[in-house]
Amino acid sequence: MDSTGVFVEKRCDARDRLFADYRQALQEWVASIKRLDDETNVHNQRLFDRVEEFRFRTLLARDQYANHIANHRCGIFKTLSRREQRGRSSG
Repeated sequence: MDSTGVFVEKRCDARDRLFADYRQALQEWVASIKRLDDETNVHNQRLFDRVEEFRFRTLLARDQYANHIANHRCGIFKTLSRREQRGRSSG
């Protein structure tokens, strides 16, 4: 890491798509848990199975997102090189 610690966003469409997939799966999981909680007086195996499906999809999406970042090295931020920093400070 450079001594100045300057960071800029690194663009990656695949990372953005995987994160959106993860957020969608997480929202569906949370919504299904809420529905299950709302129906606590009624045992509903089908609804429980759906909650488990959304949990699995959420974990899978999270892992795909994390693996992509690790393999593609496209984390949200990258360190600016000294050359890039000089270019930014002169403009």
